Amino acid sequence: MEVKYRPPLNNPDECDFLESNFLSCLREKSVKDDLPKRYCNVEQVLWFFLECPNRSDLYEQKDTLRQIYIKEKQKEIEGNPTKPMKRKF
Repeated sequence: MEVKYRPPLNNPDECDFLESNFLSCLREKSVKDDLPKRYCNVEQVLWFFLECPNRSDLYEQKDTLRQIYIKEKQKEIEGNPTKPMKRKF
C-alpha cells in the first residue's frame, strides 16, 4: 500500500469553519462545559492545525492567542448587549 503525501489545502471556506469550531471549543472549555448545547467538535480541532497551518500559527503563540480571544469576547459583548446571567454556585 502506497501512502502519498498531500499538502495542506488552506481552503478559506474550510479554514473559516475549522477556526470557528476551534474558537467554540475554547469558549466551552473556558466555562467548564456548563453550556446547555455543545457546538464544539473536538475531532476537528486537529484538522484545523493540519489543514490550515497559516491560520493556526497564530494560535500557537500565547500573546496572539490572548489578543484573538479578547477580540472574540468583545464581538460577543457588542452583539449581545444584555446583562450577563449570574453564576450558579
